[in-house]
Amino acid sequence: MTSGGRNTLESDTTLEVEKNFILENKEGLHVRPATLFVQAANEFEAKIEVVKDGVAVDGKSIFEILSLAAGCGTSLTVRCSGKQAQEALSRIESLFASHFEL
Repeated sequence: MTSGGRNTLESDTTLEVEKNFILENKEGLHVRPATLFVQAANEFEAKIEVVKDGVAVDGKSIFEILSLAAGCGTSLTVRCSGKQAQEALSRIESLFASHFEL
């Protein structure tokens, strides 16, 4: 489930996008889905942040993602900025849509 969405052109080359997600996989964002998230995030030239309850962490760091302790039903905001921000957000959105199943 997703909600919200924002596109902002910060400059001629830097795009910022964000989207809110509800974590629906039953075990939450434990090691395996967190690993999939970080692997996907690292495929792109973009800064990726994940926000839970006002706390923002680096979406390219497995340790920071796991520190969120995001269980099923948790609301997360993913913010991407940079040249490939939209592509990164689309890839991450597909992970949430599939409940992190491959």
